[in-house]
Amino acid sequence: MTPSHGLPRTWSYFGDLHDHRALLAGMTFLEMTLGGQGDLGELRRWLDEHLVATKILPPPDSVREPQAGSVRLDPPSRPGVDVAGAVLRMARARVIRELAGLVGSQRDDRFIRAAIHAGRVRREGAAWRPSPGTSDPLSDIVLCCFAAAVLSEPQAYQQRFCLCDTCGRVSFDDRPEMRHACCEHPPH
Repeated sequence: MTPSHGLPRTWSYFGDLHDHRALLAGMTFLEMTLGGQGDLGELRRWLDEHLVATKILPPPDSVREPQAGSVRLDPPSRPGVDVAGAVLRMARARVIRELAGLVGSQRDDRFIRAAIHAGRVRREGAAWRPSPGTSDPLSDIVLCCFAAAVLSEPQAYQQRFCLCDTCGRVSFDDRPEMRHACCEHPPH
């Protein structure tokens, strides 16, 4: 999983990836799960690379998503019923639903206020940092990454944030007609 995996155009707006780890974590999760993809191994690598290595989250023993269940990471759950797939799909669906409020005609950023209220983000100087707990649902962990990014650079999200209605891909573009589109699903 490389930082540029599916994200090349976006980073031209943000420069140094080190300064935007929370955004990179959130976007990489969405790219990893695009089209129902992703498995337990990829989830573990994503957690290790984007949350544990960056000291956003201590190594979790398991991850959960309401209505999908819980999957052990260490030791890993045994193959069988695809609980990991269900957890990933349900988490992605919730993240997309919440992010859609940022591009709706009536802006809805309740997930950001919920992250602040629950202590899943915290201010560090002029920036915000994700601060999830190991028992938080996976969708809340991903959403707090986006919440920290939005709180740190609100102008970028008000002016450039795009969420494709077709595939759920997040991108950034100056053109208003791209707010509900992406490079693979341009506006009609």
